Formats: sequence, C-alpha cells, structure tokens
Amino acid sequence: MRDTIETDRLILSRHTVADFEDSVALWNDEETVKFCGGARPRATVWTKLLYHRGHWDHYGYGCYVVRLKETGEYLGEIGTNHFMRDSDPVYSPLMPEAGWVVNPKYHGKGIATEALTAIFKEADASEKITHPICCIIDHGENEPSRAIARKFGFKQQPGTVKLGDEEVDLWIREKRN
Repeated sequence: MRDTIETDRLILSRHTVADFEDSVALWNDEETVKFCGGARPRATVWTKLLYHRGHWDHYGYGCYVVRLKETGEYLGEIGTNHFMRDSDPVYSPLMPEAGWVVNPKYHGKGIATEALTAIFKEADASEKITHPICCIIDHGENEPSRAIARKFGFKQQPGTVKLGDEEVDLWIREKRN
C-alpha cells in the first residue's frame, strides 16, 4: 500500500516523530477514548507511534495519520494493523484489524468514511492483504462505529470476544477484488 494517500479533503500518511504531540492529544481526549480503553500515557502513545512505524516495515501496510489537506490539522488515526491481541476465542493472527479514531470535532463530517474508502480501495487491490479484515467494536453504545463498519461491508459475528475483562463484538469484512 502507498505510504501517502490523498483524497479530496484529506492527506493520509505514515506516522512520524513530528506527529507525537498531536497523537498524545488525540489519545487523551475524553470523548475520543470513550469507546477504546481510556486515555493513554505519553509513553504508551510513543510506543504506539513506534509500533505503527514498525508495522509498515514488516507488513507493507498499517495505520495512517489523517490530516485535513487544507490546513494540515491532525484529525485522527485510521488503518489496518495486526495487534496480536490476547483474546478468547482467538481470532486469526493473519487477519488484519481495521481501526478508526477521529477527533470528536470532526465526528459526523465523513472523515472516517472518506479515509476508509481510500484505504479499502488500496487494501482490496493489495497482494499484501490476503485475508479478511476484522474490526473490534466495544459491546456497548458505539453505534457510530457500527454504522461505519456496516457501510464498508463488515458483518458482526455471533457471540462476543473477550479481551481481558472486556467483551467486544468481532466484525469481519471479506476482501473485495
């Protein structure tokens, strides 16, 4: 997949050290992290940033930083990763996991849809992604993420997946050619 993707309004690019403070702010915004495990300490955000860089090196795809093309404003982080989660039941470590986290100021403005449209176009054409893509959605009230998952053809799987003390829903999207 390409390192940088441009859409009408967005620039999607690989994480750099220069993205660190923006990422810290995103992962410590109460509304942003409401459905994804809570705020992250700076050191954890730093580790995530390095993880994202390494993921690209090992797999040839990963998570993108999403910025508004017009202003360069940091809007979020969207992409596909192998998190190798400790889950029960275990879902395939070969199955990349899609994720989207967008600054709440931009919720409802089509940012995730625009970014994911471009990312899935690349992913579906990529020979590097050979398995279905999954996503994890908390078992609570995150209807906006469910709507996005449905929009992109993810299907909720029966039952739940246990991640630590939390039960979440597993959704799967078959690769399209």
